[in-house]
Amino acid sequence: MGAMGGHAYQYGKHKAQARDGATGTTNAVAQQPEAPVGVPGRPGYFSYPSNPNQLYYDAALATATDPSQAKLPEPARINVRIANTAKDGRPIQYTVDGTPYSVPPGYTQVLATPEGSVIAYHREGDAGLERFTLAEGDYEFRPADQGWRFYNTSQPKAAVAKSADPSKPAGGAR
Repeated sequence: MGAMGGHAYQYGKHKAQARDGATGTTNAVAQQPEAPVGVPGRPGYFSYPSNPNQLYYDAALATATDPSQAKLPEPARINVRIANTAKDGRPIQYTVDGTPYSVPPGYTQVLATPEGSVIAYHREGDAGLERFTLAEGDYEFRPADQGWRFYNTSQPKAAVAKSADPSKPAGGAR
């Protein structure tokens, strides 16, 4: 048996070198550790270049901010109150941005919906479908001869008159 510590090896990169007896010895060959590589589009996951199909997960990497994972801000929400004033017992069916709702007669429904939401309802008969963009406020469905009608019943905010000249009262006499 040979002594421990050194091994003789022969390599044959070229046939000529192998014939000439090119040999060498090595003690422990130092290898550089392989560095992990992040997986694109998957925060917190990484793999090693020698085996890219084996994924590893690191929670610390997952919490790091990734610009590709940025969320868009949600639109501002508005409060909308929709009443059914029908006295004949008919409920009204409508949708807000595609979500169906129904309000029984004499009731008011309160919704918190994104600003710019669209309400759609069928007026009944041949009157067809109507759509409106909602703003914050109060609305009513009222039965009419041509089917349902939709009204904005919010009180307009009183405009405060301002004078261009601070020495004169607003709207006052000269």
